[in-house]
Amino acid sequence: MKIVIAFLLAAACCSCSQLKTPKLKTLFNGPQKPDSNVAVIATHSDSALLTKINGQPYSQLGSDEGVRVEPGDHNIQLVLPQDINLGYQSTIIASAQSDQRVHLRARHTYVPRARVADKRVMMWLEDLGEQVNLSCLNSAEPCTLDVAAGL
Repeated sequence: MKIVIAFLLAAACCSCSQLKTPKLKTLFNGPQKPDSNVAVIATHSDSALLTKINGQPYSQLGSDEGVRVEPGDHNIQLVLPQDINLGYQSTIIASAQSDQRVHLRARHTYVPRARVADKRVMMWLEDLGEQVNLSCLNSAEPCTLDVAAGL
């Protein structure tokens, strides 16, 4: 019986560590703001990458999961990535790019999305709304409305 309980506790601890809250880079000056006063943008999804926010390249954002920004209007750059295998290494190149001006709302979480249909590429930030389980940003599963809500 003690072995079963120990196993269940170990399994619970492992699953909790996999669903930890992601590290988010803050992209505004001044004092730290409560989550109720900021918006969160995921830096990647299963279909698109966020490469710039207000002209600042992703490589300078310092986080693999997401960024915290003040609500309001922002200039973003989204990229449709394409994985190229060179035989000895694999690299990601941009097969399409979209520069957009978006309006972000406080307490909302956004995820970059892309879709290719009829030889056209569409890219956008999907608004997952409020009360999002941010652990989906660093999950192997795509961060969708159902996953973000914990369903």
